[in-house]
Amino acid sequence: MFTSFLKRTLPLVLALGLGLSMVSSVSRLAGYEDQQSIDYDIAMKALSSSSPALALAAFQASLDAYKVALGGNWFARFFYPQPDQELAALAYFQKGNIMMMAAHKPEKALVAYVQSLRLNNGQTLIPGVTPRDDPAHQYGKDYCVAPSDQVAAHDLTVSDSCQLRRLAKEAQDTRNNMQVLLDQHPELAQMLAQGKIGQGPGKGKQKMDGKRGGQPSSGNPGGQGFTHNNPTAI
Repeated sequence: MFTSFLKRTLPLVLALGLGLSMVSSVSRLAGYEDQQSIDYDIAMKALSSSSPALALAAFQASLDAYKVALGGNWFARFFYPQPDQELAALAYFQKGNIMMMAAHKPEKALVAYVQSLRLNNGQTLIPGVTPRDDPAHQYGKDYCVAPSDQVAAHDLTVSDSCQLRRLAKEAQDTRNNMQVLLDQHPELAQMLAQGKIGQGPGKGKQKMDGKRGGQPSSGNPGGQGFTHNNPTAI
C-alpha cells in the first residue's frame, strides 16, 4: 500500500519541486539588471557634467560589478549575459584619465591604463563585446558603420572586423594617453619596465605607438579631449 502511494505521489512532488525551482529562476531573470553598464553610463553622464569625483566612483562601481559577474555561480554564468570585458577596459581607461588629469595621481593612472590594456590589447576579439553608441563615446558608430552607407548609419553593424577596428582604436587611445603620462613622469617608465606597476596576471611592459608628447586622447572621436586647462573634459 505504501509503495502504491509512493508511486502516485512521488511524480507530483517532483513536478511541484521543479515548478517552484522554475518560478524562482524566472523571477531572478525578470529582476536582472546589467549593473556594469548602468554604472558605466552613470559615470559618463557625471563626466559630461564636469563631476570627475562622481564619475570616478561610478567607474569603480562598474568595475566592481564586472568582477562580481566574473565570479558568479552556475546560474549566473548560464542564464545572465556575459560580463562585458570591453566595457571594463573602457572603464579602466576613463579611470586612468581622471587619475592623470583631475586627481593628479600619475601612478594610479598608469595602473589603470595597464589594466585596460590587459583586458583589451586591440589585437584580438574579447568576450562581452557590445557596440556602444552614446554621445560621449562613439566608438561603436564611428568604427562599425561606413559613412557612405546611409541605411546602416541608423543601425549598429556587428561583425568581427567591426569589433576589431573598434577594439584597436580603444587600445590605441589608451596607449597614447599612457605615453603622454610616461613623458610627463619618466620615473614611472622605469617602474613599468621593472614590473613594479600593476602586478598581476599578464604583467609586462605595454607596447607604445612611438608617439611622444602631445595631449591625452579623450576616447571620444571628434569630441573635446583632455587639455591642461580643461582636465575633466572627456
